[in-house]
Amino acid sequence: MNYGIHLPNSGAFADPELVIEIADLAERSSLESVWVFDHILTPVEVDSKYPFSADGSYHNPATQSYLDALTVLSVVAGRTSRVRLGTRVLIAAYRHPVPLAKQLATLDVLSGGRLTVGVGAGWMREEFDALGVPWERRYSILDEHVALMRNTWMHGTTSFEGKHFRHGHAGFYPQPVQPGQTIPIVVGGTGDRALRQVAEWGDGWAVAVPGTVAPAERISALTERLTTLRRLAEEAGRDPDALRLVGQAPIDAPRQLLEAIADLGVHECDMMLTSGGQAGIEQVETLVQQLADLP
Repeated sequence: MNYGIHLPNSGAFADPELVIEIADLAERSSLESVWVFDHILTPVEVDSKYPFSADGSYHNPATQSYLDALTVLSVVAGRTSRVRLGTRVLIAAYRHPVPLAKQLATLDVLSGGRLTVGVGAGWMREEFDALGVPWERRYSILDEHVALMRNTWMHGTTSFEGKHFRHGHAGFYPQPVQPGQTIPIVVGGTGDRALRQVAEWGDGWAVAVPGTVAPAERISALTERLTTLRRLAEEAGRDPDALRLVGQAPIDAPRQLLEAIADLGVHECDMMLTSGGQAGIEQVETLVQQLADLP
């Protein structure tokens, strides 16, 4: 299993200098990738249940910084040449898919084909409401986003007519430089609706279980979700073994947990800082030193 690091672009650890220092450290080390979160704004009051905390609470107040995901990755792309760049996950519905497709293709070209796009339907209804995006249509909007973006990437000169979006016959260049003139897309989410999207059109799954699952039960919960994903992929006529699985764990996670994740067939694990500042840098340095002993 390969390992990546989540750059501190949000919350209490959001710090431009720390983002750059950790990205540089990842580039010099054996880390496979760097990842960023995505939100555009944080409502002052959030009643939506956060899927990945034990009590459903969201701990980033509206006054904390949230560095824009694609801007951060653009800066990192200019400083690196090896490490892959990823979003985990981009809430596609917050943006129109035509300029988003252009931004992502440009980032792929400028990085020399190192981009992976993690996308998700989203969980914070208040953010949808603040942006004027229809919450109830978020899954179908995501389906159409991906279809439109892939159409522009792979065909260059094309048109699109969908339920939510359309564009006339036009050229969209440059195309991505990865094989097939496309960009790998992994889908975030823990429910059956998200897994069905992975199975039907995703290149992989941003592996996760709800935060309400007790730590001792998370591996069994992941096993169940992966079994469901395999079944859905087979029903969709796709090879489940071809899907890329990208896990996530705190950077100080026990070795036994990482080994268990690797045993499930997860290809890569995105490691999350639990400290900011110099302590965060030291956490990454310790991880790099331990990589030789990790599965």
